[in-house]
Formats: sequence, C-alpha cells, structure tokens
Amino acid sequence: MTASLPPIDARRVFEILDDLQRFTEGAGRTQRLALSKEDALARAYFNDWMLASGLNVETDPVGNQFGFRAGTEELACVGFGSHLDTVKDAGEFDGTLGMAVGMYFVEWLNGYGLTTSHPLCLINFTNEEGVRFVPSIMGSAYMAEQITLEAALNAKALEEDVTVKDELTRRNLSGPFDSTQLNLHCFLELHIEQGPVLEREEKDIGIVEGVQGMYWTEYIFEGRAQHTGTTPLNMRKNAGQAATHFVHEAYQLSLRYDQHLLSNGVFEVAPNAPNIIPSRARIILDSRNPSAQALTEVQEKVDHLAQEIAKSYHVNVSAEAVERYAPVSFHPDVISAVSTAVSDAGLHGQRMFSGAGHDAGLIGMKHPAGMIFIPSRDGISHNPKEYSSPDQIQNGLEVYIRALTQLANVLRH
Repeated sequence: MTASLPPIDARRVFEILDDLQRFTEGAGRTQRLALSKEDALARAYFNDWMLASGLNVETDPVGNQFGFRAGTEELACVGFGSHLDTVKDAGEFDGTLGMAVGMYFVEWLNGYGLTTSHPLCLINFTNEEGVRFVPSIMGSAYMAEQITLEAALNAKALEEDVTVKDELTRRNLSGPFDSTQLNLHCFLELHIEQGPVLEREEKDIGIVEGVQGMYWTEYIFEGRAQHTGTTPLNMRKNAGQAATHFVHEAYQLSLRYDQHLLSNGVFEVAPNAPNIIPSRARIILDSRNPSAQALTEVQEKVDHLAQEIAKSYHVNVSAEAVERYAPVSFHPDVISAVSTAVSDAGLHGQRMFSGAGHDAGLIGMKHPAGMIFIPSRDGISHNPKEYSSPDQIQNGLEVYIRALTQLANVLRH
C-alpha cells in the first residue's frame, strides 16, 4: 500500500523549521533551553498548531505535550515526535526536525483526507538535552517510568537556583494527563544521525536497532586551599590535581573495553584562582556502551579508581549517579517497518546503533519503539554547523511516512 501513497513534500517541513527558528535566545543563533522563555514560546506555537490541526491536546505533570488524532478503531496509539529544547549554541535540526516531520505527517493525513486504524499521538518531550536540568531525556524517562515524578520536578538547574517544578509553575507548562498510563502500540522518532557513519558509508538512511547505555556520574574531590608559592608539593591537598589525574586515568581504563566512549564535559575548580591550590574540584563523566555488562564493569572500576587517586593525593572524593540509562534494543516490528519503508522508497539503508541518547530509547524501555536516522554533514551536531541537506531530509520524510502508515494502518477512501 505504501507504493501508492499521495505525494510527500519536505518543503513544508522547512517552513515549520523556519517558524520554530523564531523562538531562540539571541538573534542569528539557535538556543532554546528546556523550560526557558524561548521554549515556552515554541511550546505555545506547537499547542496552537495542534488545536488548529484538529488534535486533542493534553499535557502531563512534567510538561510533555501530546496531540491525539482519533483512529477508526479502539486500538493502542501509534506515537511519534521528538523534542523542541536545544543545547547551548545549537544546530537547527537536533530534535526540532523530529517535531517538524511529525507535524507534517498530521498535515499530510488531513490534507489528503486519510484515516488510520490506530489513534495517533504526536509528542513533544520535555528536557531531552539535559543542558539546563539533569537528568537529560527527562520527559520520556518519566513517561517510561524510569524516573519518578518527584525526581523530575525537583531536578535543579546546573547554573541557576531554580528547579523544573519552579519553571513549569512559573510558565504554566504542566498539566494533569497521566502519560505513564498511555497505551502505546509503538513509537517512532526521526533524527539526524549526529555522527559520520551514514555519510562515510554513503547510505541514505540509518535503520536504528537500539541505543547504547549512558551513565553520568558526578565526582567531587575535596582538599585544602593554600598558597601555590609557599606550600611544598608533599604537603598539598590539591583537589584539582587529583581530579585531573583521575580524568586521564579513567579515560585510559575505558580504552580497554570495546566500543566504550568516556568523556569529561564538566570540570570546575574552586576557588579558581591562579595562585591558590584548588580546595574543590567537580567533574561529570559521561560513560557509554551498547553492552550493559561492559558499562557496569567500567563504572565499578572507575569508581574504585577515584578512591585510589584521592587517597594518593590526600584528598576526599564522593561520587553520585546523575543518570543511569541502560542500553535499549528497539522492537523488531518497528525496525521491520522502517526497513520495508527504506526499500519501498528505493533508498539504501544501514542498520546501526545510536551513540547518542534519544527519547525513543527511553520510550523503548517500556513500549515498542524505533528510530530513523538521516546523514549529518561531517558528523557534526550540537553545533551551529549542524546540517542535513534538503534531499536527505526528503529521503528521511519518505521513509518516516511510509513506516508510520504501515504501523498505524492508514486507510484510503
């Protein structure tokens, strides 16, 4: 049935992207941090669009937005969507493209008078990026019951004295809908790859089989502030030096494990002065692997390493889990629908695992889920240079709509 679909045109997707690009912190850039004023404006635009498109609109306690389109039968919903929040100085497509193609799908159905057997549910998830509030992927984690409502609402901003609950209340962004009880037949998300594999292999589409696990751990080293010019080396309690040594050794340790990715994106010292030995150092390690066993083993060894290095520098160290997301394998039926759609569209696909975390990965912990990737130029993402071409987006849209029509059972009259 997918071979006889009405025309699919990505030009409307670009119009939606342009509309959403208006909601940014500072002209000439893309920055829409979770639950910020800009995010609230984008959410209002999306809410108005859902109402104008004939969707029934709901919002849950963490601010996830839902637009429901009725099916012809009383069946579980087919979900799709992504997120509107961005990182700092972001690119134009991460998350936002997934929302734009979801919106287009609804308009495409409406425009051609198409119905579906399954009800549909378009979702904008709260705080996927995790740059303002941690943990990341928060809205989908709450919906999939991987974090509690209390934990989500009490999450504090990294650089502000404000919580998720504070911002939801101040901007009136939460609602009573119980998304943890939503009956989902499946969920599908389209996303840019954010990596170089598809471009390097000259493939049109990534058929995503799962998402690797991700652990974020905060380590705080505490020593003693002293004068750098008068304190002998053997009498120092240098928290900054201990933390630096730890980051290096943790990285070296991680290299022993196949496919392991370990990074340090947060490193703060206090008092942060050139002539004072740091009394405190705070770091957050990002550890990822598609193997749950390897992820756990690395974590245990890195925690032990932190204690050993702290002892050698005569400082104290504490460790706190910020995020713990296990690897996820996507559902065979959703993967099959995407694979069939790639063939029907006459494109070349590649099966792959996602290196980045995504809302679909969290939803996949509870419901059947899957993803479609399109190439990213030079593998760049979380950067203003992030780019996927109009042809690549058209290809992704063709596969996305074909897969959704199969999963939702689109009916023609």
